[in-house]
Amino acid sequence: MDGFAVARYEDAIRMTIPQYVSGDLSTYGWSDDWREQTMLVLRRNGVEVGRKNWSVADFPVAPGTASYELSLDVSRTPGTWADTSTSTSTQWSFRSGTAKSKTVLPLVQLKYALQAGSDNAVPAAGGAWLELTPGYQPGANGPGRFQTTAEVSYDGKTWQPLSLVYRGHGTVGAKLPAATAGTDATLRVTSTDRAGNRIVQRIDQAWHVR
Repeated sequence: MDGFAVARYEDAIRMTIPQYVSGDLSTYGWSDDWREQTMLVLRRNGVEVGRKNWSVADFPVAPGTASYELSLDVSRTPGTWADTSTSTSTQWSFRSGTAKSKTVLPLVQLKYALQAGSDNAVPAAGGAWLELTPGYQPGANGPGRFQTTAEVSYDGKTWQPLSLVYRGHGTVGAKLPAATAGTDATLRVTSTDRAGNRIVQRIDQAWHVR
């Protein structure tokens, strides 16, 4: 996640989050189509603090330490050129207290690496590797030791857990199961660090099955 990091400034939480980011976090961009939908919501101890239909915000918050949830939902325009990652839903959970100076918050982020073709497709027979690497947004510190789970769905309703194994250097991965050719996968990943900072991310039409 690039842009300006989500950070606490005294008793305000400010953010500038790109709506689109590549799986390896090397490339990012912003919506340029007014028909695309973005919704950003911040909650403090379960109570909504504010929302915006854009991914740039400055939310005043009450003094003191509390639990926060920041959610960002993005949907592409139907019929757009992009036929994967047509919508995403991300929820970050973290704790934050009054800061005397800018404090970058420990939002967890994920790197994705998929063994797919140039058409973002994997074989119907299964066996392609999906790798996930959890970490933090730039400038943030945290205790690490992430616990990560992943599920895949080919109808958006029925979920199949992936058997993640450690792949080294903080990365976990799984071989994808066989699926029906002509379908698209929806992916849901949860990763939580030792302090309870968490990301839950869903990607609709994450890849094609050929």
